[in-house]
Amino acid sequence: MFKKSLIALALTAAAASSFAQVYVQGAVGQGNINVDWGSTATNTKNSASGSKFLVGYELSNGWSVEGLVINYGKSIGTVSAVNGEVKASGYGIGGAYTQQADKWLFRAGAALNSNKLAIGVAAGTLTATAAQTSAQANLNLGVGYKINDTFHVTADYDFSNAKYGTGSGSTAGVSLLSIGLRAKF
Repeated sequence: MFKKSLIALALTAAAASSFAQVYVQGAVGQGNINVDWGSTATNTKNSASGSKFLVGYELSNGWSVEGLVINYGKSIGTVSAVNGEVKASGYGIGGAYTQQADKWLFRAGAALNSNKLAIGVAAGTLTATAAQTSAQANLNLGVGYKINDTFHVTADYDFSNAKYGTGSGSTAGVSLLSIGLRAKF
């Protein structure tokens, strides 16, 4: 019985894989980290260069599973006249739904990310906050234009949160607006 189940599972996986395709996407763009330092400081709402890389496995009917690595960039903010550097990045796994219309590709996705926010201080008496990692939802929307059967030029917007501070901490909004290239195999 176990052998028959294993054979049936293998045949089902082989049939499903004939409809599936692997794709990779790399993108660079404008990252944004929004940290609220409190009433005595200037908020960091700064943009910096960011990037993302994802690998996806297209199932059927537009659904796919994806793994991604994302860098939201690095920002410099002022806290009580002290410059602080803020960096955010993450990696995660999730799913996406893609709809192809002629040469256009429209997609919406969600992932569970492990986001890391690190705050460092360049000079002064402010104590640096250690990097904190937290599980956060990452939502993304995108559009692509088909160059040929293999390549799409893409534009995506990813947004998520990241925790900082001690104890329960506070939440910073992080996002990335990017342009990239998707290759489907």
